Amino acid sequence: MLKTFLFILTYLCCLMTNMHAQKKQYYSTDDYKQIDSLTFTKNKDNFFYFKVESDSTVVNLKAPRIKKGKLTVEQFDAVKISLNTDEHYFDTTEFLVIEYFPGLDSCNSSGDRTAIIANYEEHAAKMESRDDVKQFFIYQDKEGIEMYGNINWQADRDHVIQKSFFMLHFPCSSMVVIDRSGNYYSHRGEHNLSEAFTIIKRKKNFQP
Repeated sequence: MLKTFLFILTYLCCLMTNMHAQKKQYYSTDDYKQIDSLTFTKNKDNFFYFKVESDSTVVNLKAPRIKKGKLTVEQFDAVKISLNTDEHYFDTTEFLVIEYFPGLDSCNSSGDRTAIIANYEEHAAKMESRDDVKQFFIYQDKEGIEMYGNINWQADRDHVIQKSFFMLHFPCSSMVVIDRSGNYYSHRGEHNLSEAFTIIKRKKNFQP
């Protein structure tokens, strides 16, 4: 009888300890708007999922692969300054296209390097030939950018591009197209470089 009692007592103590150790779960969009667990699990193919843990809580973040919006005047000015563009830059330029490299990860550190270099250099040349578009290649972490061939990369000054569009580390690389009014269309994570041309052609794609 005593052994049975001690066993039950030990089991209850372990159960209480595990319950106490369980972390509080929260669910949120990448804009830090709280959502419920059901909303969090919907349409998984169109989203990235991230987990941020502390000693007592777990925040589960849901971030769409495609995100559209509009920069404020202050945000847009900060982006242009970070890209070293002057105040008259948009007198002739209709769109900015930014390819963003977040740093090495399992996605961008593999693949056919010869094909990737050819793809990036061809894409850069096509963008360079357009009068209405200015292309920028921005990196957050420099290690690994040599894998993309003869591309003019520049650092993300003061993390402005990261803070404006890519706060989370999306795999491979990301892209954002911005029109002269500050409307933007971003594809977070792995994407086809030619998508930028489609977005520019179909301006309605900028509508959130």
